[in-house]
Amino acid sequence: LGPLMRRIEKVLRPRHQWMFTPRAERLLGAWLVLVSIALFAPIPFSGYLTASTLIITSVGLIERDGLVTLVGAALGLGAILVTGTAGVMLFLGAEAALSS
Repeated sequence: LGPLMRRIEKVLRPRHQWMFTPRAERLLGAWLVLVSIALFAPIPFSGYLTASTLIITSVGLIERDGLVTLVGAALGLGAILVTGTAGVMLFLGAEAALSS
């Protein structure tokens, strides 16, 4: 774990400090709640992407690195879209299977 943390620490540094104002942190917190809701969707294999997004964002918050935090938040949008699309496809597939 030590060598991995040393590599991560080399990349992370305080950037985009405007991300850590109280208002921005509240907005980010609300966004992370939405991402967390997607984590609990009972869709197979969708939790991995969502959990990874939360980890990346939390590392950015801990290290006060706004760039990493923004990347994590953007990946959260992708995780929500993937989870939502998979949920819709599962629902439509189940509906089609039951109607035939």
